[in-house]
Amino acid sequence: MTPENLNAAIKTGSMADVGTRLQFLTELYDLWKTGLDIEDHKRELESALKLLGFHMMKDYKEPKE
Repeated sequence: MTPENLNAAIKTGSMADVGTRLQFLTELYDLWKTGLDIEDHKRELESALKLLGFHMMKDYKEPKE
């Protein structure tokens, strides 16, 4: 096993792994979206949801062929 392979194996499942990060951000997005039903924090959650959605689209969108 090369050091590169070892590093890749260690990073898989961590926040350094793009798939794990995207899954975490997607779960966070869904949680915040559900939280919009809580009227006391609606404005804050709407802003956070917009920023998170922008970040996800900017950094994780499918590359154009």
